[in-house]
Amino acid sequence: MTKEKSPHCYLNDNALMIALAAIALLALSLWNALSLRGLIQITADDAFYYLEIAQNVIQGKGSTFDGIHLTNGYQPLWLFVLLPIFALFPSGGEIPFRLAFVLQSVLGALSAMVLYRLLRLGFRKTTSLLVSLVWISWGSRYFITGMETALYAFVLVITIWFWVVRFHNRDVAE
Repeated sequence: MTKEKSPHCYLNDNALMIALAAIALLALSLWNALSLRGLIQITADDAFYYLEIAQNVIQGKGSTFDGIHLTNGYQPLWLFVLLPIFALFPSGGEIPFRLAFVLQSVLGALSAMVLYRLLRLGFRKTTSLLVSLVWISWGSRYFITGMETALYAFVLVITIWFWVVRFHNRDVAE
């Protein structure tokens, strides 16, 4: 008697998930190996705006870039995610800057893993892995910029995954 695999059981996919994580960690290592100048060159200008506002919030100055004028011209969830980094390093500098990149790398890797699991609901392992690897390859350039893109990608993929899992077996006519 053969036990049929549930579409919600991912225990047999651990090796592929580990491979995705390893690739993401390799990318993370490469990014962190870059000099500060290299990191600055790949960082979007607006990322520094986020970092400065997060630092000012933690220092008690409020939602301001220059310490004088209040601002709300940013994605609040990404700023909220950056706040714990600056709570640990309130004076700013290179460490919180690098930690923001680490966080983006982790979010990019998590989004690839969730995407893989999502794709496994309807596709073979090879197809799911290939698409997830393309996702990581593309994302390594666009997710890790200091902006909210990696957070957005993670939230988008996990929202789709929850929606598909929730409504996977439902009839369209319901």
